[in-house]
Amino acid sequence: IDQATAKKVQLADEVKDLQNELSALTKLQAEMDRIRQEQKVDYTRAKEDLDLGLNGVRKALGVLRSYYAAQAEEAASMLQASGASLASARQPAMPERHSKAAGAGQSIIGILE
Repeated sequence: IDQATAKKVQLADEVKDLQNELSALTKLQAEMDRIRQEQKVDYTRAKEDLDLGLNGVRKALGVLRSYYAAQAEEAASMLQASGASLASARQPAMPERHSKAAGAGQSIIGILE
């Protein structure tokens, strides 16, 4: 009977220890769930900001590309104008051709990409 009583006490202690461990695990899981929820909210906010930023960069790239593409077209059309037609219109001599800094534009586009 003493052995059975000792075994019962030992098993009761083990059950108590296991219940304490289970309680600690439950608390830990609740804390982890709370932290994960906070991280999810932070990620959602950050993702919205990043999406807005990316859309802005994409629009800027589109504007820069169209600007520098228009420059190339203007330069080509200006070169096609004949000197005779300019002289007959009594225009002053055509000044040196001004061009946008295409190299700088490509550098900016490269940085944004």
